[in-house]
Amino acid sequence: MRYLTLPLVLLLTACSGGGGNSDVDPIDELPKVIAPEPDPTPTGTASYRGPTTLAFVPVLSTAVNLTGTMSLDVDFDRGAEPVTGFASGFETASGAAVTGQLFLSGGSLNDTDTALLMSSQLSGSLRSGTDSYLISGQMTGEVLEGNQSAIAGRITGIAQQLGRNAPLSGSFQAGRVP
Repeated sequence: MRYLTLPLVLLLTACSGGGGNSDVDPIDELPKVIAPEPDPTPTGTASYRGPTTLAFVPVLSTAVNLTGTMSLDVDFDRGAEPVTGFASGFETASGAAVTGQLFLSGGSLNDTDTALLMSSQLSGSLRSGTDSYLISGQMTGEVLEGNQSAIAGRITGIAQQLGRNAPLSGSFQAGRVP
């Protein structure tokens, strides 16, 4: 008798709450879309600092590869100019100091569905030994991580020497300054 009771209990358990037609389908009660909470739009201001590189081949010279430091200030509240800053402290690949600075202007922030993008104009003059260069270009980058811990991107533009233009490319990555 003990062995007949177990199948009968299991059968009744499987049918509990059952009994036919129900007006509510349990599948319809589940959430239709499960999505993570969106990151809140950042507010306030932040400063960033990190390495930058520039490379170009002037018409009258050999290839120029420079490394320096990018300093950025970002106003996430979208003030009059949300991205400002400068690049300085450049040196050549051989370690020779380069004088001059490049300044950011016309900076902007743009929220997309997947990223917070930044852009800015970049201009200034640099001098290495007897060679002088007028630099003008565009920086584009992305604010990284949900906590805006860094900004990284590309630099494109021209390096002018004695009235002749050479294509310029570069990169930057700057971590948030505490």
